[in-house]
Amino acid sequence: MSKHCEEQLTTLVAYTLGEADPHVARKLEGHVKDCLGCQEKLEELRREEADIQEAFRSLSSRVESVQTSTTISRGRATVSLFARGIKMVTKHRTLSIASAASLMFIAGFLGYALTIGTTKEAYAIDYTTRANEAITSYRVRISPVKNLAEAWIEFGPGQTLQRARLEFRGSKNEKTTVISDDKASVWLKKRNVLLLTEASSVVGELETGRHLFDPKVAFDRLQKLEASGNASIVAKSIPELDVIRLEVTFEEAPDQKQVYEVDSPTKLVKRIRTFGKMDGEWKQESMREFLDYNVPIDSAVFTLDVPDDVVTVDQVNRAVGVPKTNLSDSQAAKELAIEFVEAIIAKNYRQAGVICGGLPADKLKQRFTGAGIEYVRLLSIEEPRAAQQGNALIVLLRVEAIVRGEKVTVDIKPHIKPVEANAGRYYISGGI
Repeated sequence: MSKHCEEQLTTLVAYTLGEADPHVARKLEGHVKDCLGCQEKLEELRREEADIQEAFRSLSSRVESVQTSTTISRGRATVSLFARGIKMVTKHRTLSIASAASLMFIAGFLGYALTIGTTKEAYAIDYTTRANEAITSYRVRISPVKNLAEAWIEFGPGQTLQRARLEFRGSKNEKTTVISDDKASVWLKKRNVLLLTEASSVVGELETGRHLFDPKVAFDRLQKLEASGNASIVAKSIPELDVIRLEVTFEEAPDQKQVYEVDSPTKLVKRIRTFGKMDGEWKQESMREFLDYNVPIDSAVFTLDVPDDVVTVDQVNRAVGVPKTNLSDSQAAKELAIEFVEAIIAKNYRQAGVICGGLPADKLKQRFTGAGIEYVRLLSIEEPRAAQQGNALIVLLRVEAIVRGEKVTVDIKPHIKPVEANAGRYYISGGI
């Protein structure tokens, strides 16, 4: 570029930005028409100006995303835009007052947007935690159904569990559990048994899987995983759905991820989706949907409608199980399993019913005699092992029996548990 053309650079920049005096602009156009170097410089300036204008439009359309997203694309977009403005200054060493003001606006706006973005991101996370502290009730649905399918939860002062109804489906032990204050009713549908017990014995079992149906516990667990470096969270606003989406990936499980959908107005968790990677694609494995936050629950929900012929096992108004003091859980489980078999061999159904947590003697007798089963002798017993869920120990016993007149060998696996509300006592909760 000639010295004369270099002197025209200021005018070229002003011309590109639409700020040149009309007379100067006409004179410049005549020069550019015959100067290849200035033509190339003008095209370069126009491309850079077009880039900046496009970046403005892109930024404007993504303001909401900038405010709440922690994705890398936000950083790339904002840095790129500001870099384009800087490029014009550093390359051409000149800029009109109006253009300089525009560039300062870009810098100021980006700083504001990024600050707001950080604030909103923290707001989404922190305020979900705070919103969880104010939950008084909710309903949850889980799909696909493998065990717990649906639950209604109501809290008292200090978010202590006041009432709950939990529907367990899709398993061999289909049941409905209702907790009200310090008592629990468990309807074992397939066995047609209604168990009345202390709430503590049921709540204790639920604690290990509470993160599956309690949004507060699930969210607290998520934050602990992130704080320990075992999980990464990417937040993004989805305005059309009115939610903030938190995508969670796990350091030790790269083929697993979760997506939390947080309601933008209330900051409460609406859904938690779990995904697994199969053949290189993400497939949804389960979904927990949280509904009716802080909506009063009809008292009828916490009332069981059971058949007239239901067998009631009352563990509230009578002592539960058999005392086994000064024994480990494993020793107590083996002793109780042997005592149960011996009681059935002796046809002492009353004692066997006590061992089974209060099962009526006539119902227990009917279960054996109705099926034509008669225990003869205990052949062997194995060491107890922990059940996959809950706090029960499973004891495998091999028994010689007569079934409908034929001598056979049968295996039974009683599930033996300590009585939560009465230390030192144990009972058989199932498996017989």
